[in-house]
Amino acid sequence: MVASLTGHTHRVLYLAMSPDGETIVTGAGDETLRFWNAFPKKDNHEAKRESRLDYGRLIR
Repeated sequence: MVASLTGHTHRVLYLAMSPDGETIVTGAGDETLRFWNAFPKKDNHEAKRESRLDYGRLIR
């Protein structure tokens, strides 16, 4: 097992994956859908660093 997805109160009956493989959707007997990020960011610092603009590339 790679990971355990917890959150449903009843067993999972359906599972689907988005075409890009980033999101997993599960449907369970508790009549809920859950959306899971298959590749979550490791920390907020990494996400902030990736979102910074590189002004050197923008100025011509």
